[in-house]
Amino acid sequence: LFSIPMPLCVRCFGMALGTVTASVISLCRMPQGTLIEKTSTFFFLKKDTDHWWVIWISFALLLPMGLDWGLQQISSYNSPEFMRLITGFMVGYLRGTIFLSLVATFFEHLDDKKKRMKLFERL
Repeated sequence: LFSIPMPLCVRCFGMALGTVTASVISLCRMPQGTLIEKTSTFFFLKKDTDHWWVIWISFALLLPMGLDWGLQQISSYNSPEFMRLITGFMVGYLRGTIFLSLVATFFEHLDDKKKRMKLFERL
């Protein structure tokens, strides 16, 4: 990057950038609702959007990197570094989206469990 050697490959660096971007968006747009609704928040979809859109968008984010990597493995094709950065960013954003949605859901359930435990302690 700017003639400075990096300890990561370009695709992995793109994945890290994508994950950080998803983290920043989660701070600005706190995901609410079910796991699918939380994930759709990161894709800027409305809360009542059909869950299939989330699946299709996820697949669309994975497909370019899969094709790019797969073509490099089975042929002499060598993708440019910008393409690796972009495809890595897309997958990193998806990875961050799914991870942060799962973490938010986990803590939501954990908080509900603590509330139920306090209720039972009073009885």
